[in-house]
Amino acid sequence: MQDEGFITVTSKRRTKRRNFVVDQERVFQEDLENFTICPEVASRRLEAAKLDLQTSDYYSSVLAVLREALSLIGASAIEEILCYGLGQFSECMISRYQCALLILLQENFNAKVLVHDPVFGVSECKLLGNFGFEVITENEEGCRKLSGKVTLVFLPHCPRQLTDNFLRTNWSSDALSKCLLFSNSLAHLTESGSKIGELSKDCPCSVALFPYSVELGLVNCFRYVEIFNDLALHVFPAPKLSVASQDLWYFRPPNYCKKDIEFISKEEKSHIFG
Repeated sequence: MQDEGFITVTSKRRTKRRNFVVDQERVFQEDLENFTICPEVASRRLEAAKLDLQTSDYYSSVLAVLREALSLIGASAIEEILCYGLGQFSECMISRYQCALLILLQENFNAKVLVHDPVFGVSECKLLGNFGFEVITENEEGCRKLSGKVTLVFLPHCPRQLTDNFLRTNWSSDALSKCLLFSNSLAHLTESGSKIGELSKDCPCSVALFPYSVELGLVNCFRYVEIFNDLALHVFPAPKLSVASQDLWYFRPPNYCKKDIEFISKEEKSHIFG
């Protein structure tokens, strides 16, 4: 795909899954651990995307919404950023701009950034390290417990089961009240009334938590509309969580079927890399 134009109209989430399912024979034969990129070219592309995004109305709106979100949870700054699901930013334009946003947010808040995607190659991990990111080496399937600091969790177009894994791992009022979740809109997810039974199995935490959240929408005004489509910022203010029944906090693990998950599981990655 050329940087000068943006033709593809599918979302990155579908693109990534297509790369590993529909076109899995080609991708599985490639050892991603040995995937190499030209660091100079990849770095130059990221810098160009960063400059393009930095001067956009969309980035200004992201900062404004983040300030509003911080005020809602009574915090002054973001201390850490956790990101899953960037994809291969050296090759994919959507991933590259989302990575550029991550870099801008790191610089703006001077925050520690932890990042993981099973598709990262060694060269991409090194490049992320050059930007000061800490690359998580283990495929946690979204199950990382927050440190207790005010944390922005960036899950750009990630599968709903991955989001639910993260919420379930941090399933307490204390942890969630310090979390800013930048992900696919939970409102759009839970409004899928015809699929509520399926949602209750695939992402019970997202469904149960939504009534106690505040979703701050973002106008998708960036010139490449597929890069940030359907993303919203969610916070879980302590006063809203305090009115929830104690039954809310007693959840069994989700019942989703492993064959239906859209993220790369630990077992799948182990099979790929042997």
